[in-house]
Amino acid sequence: MRRAKITIVGAGNVGATTAHWCAAAELGDVVLLDIPQTGDMPKGKALDLRQAGPIVGFDSDIIGTTDYKDTHGSDVVVITAGIPRKPGMSRDDLLSTNAKIMTNVCEQIRSTSKHAVVIVVSNPLDAMVQRALQVTGFEPQRVIGAATDDALQRSRHGARLVRAEQQKRRGTFGQRATVVGLLALGGGGLAAGKAGREADRQEGRACERVRTPTLHGKENSLPRARIHPACSTGRPSAVVRGSRRGSYGLKP
Repeated sequence: MRRAKITIVGAGNVGATTAHWCAAAELGDVVLLDIPQTGDMPKGKALDLRQAGPIVGFDSDIIGTTDYKDTHGSDVVVITAGIPRKPGMSRDDLLSTNAKIMTNVCEQIRSTSKHAVVIVVSNPLDAMVQRALQVTGFEPQRVIGAATDDALQRSRHGARLVRAEQQKRRGTFGQRATVVGLLALGGGGLAAGKAGREADRQEGRACERVRTPTLHGKENSLPRARIHPACSTGRPSAVVRGSRRGSYGLKP
């Protein structure tokens, strides 16, 4: 069976970390790509990751390159390329420069990996996803944006709720919450987060409770979260895991 081929465009901190976790999880073989001006940097990072394989226990093939020919036939392309924000800058300040970068990247993807699923991480996210959709000409379901700001906020809040409920039910104090997993879909940033939380409160259907292991005993592996149909609306939504069936996290 052919392995999936995952191309990561942009070998900076985000790109290299993405390559690390894709390889460690053995999601497929990884191509780490950056612009020619970076020289052998992508190759060096790929070599470091590949040499860690026997120690960590994965055998994904990882190569670094500055040539889009090496990305030919990719199943998934993750775009992290773009200039980072500097102090005092907003995501919107990046729009003009990163739009040009996104255009160039997507033109290359269109010619080398016409059947790929594209995951955009570059900021400002919503604008970059729209640009990628326009340039590639792919179906909308194959161009996805990934952001984590709102997910982190909800996860921390959910952890506090789970912990408080555990203490109330069991009379335990000082215990850490078992786990809170979360999936957020939609644009990044505080505005999107506030809009998503308000929509969640109004519609009351953003989360689906999933049974998880107890604090004690050997059962500490996590079940796979189920995504609530509300997530398909395109606005930020969440899946919250609690420690028992009950009123944990957001109320249904």
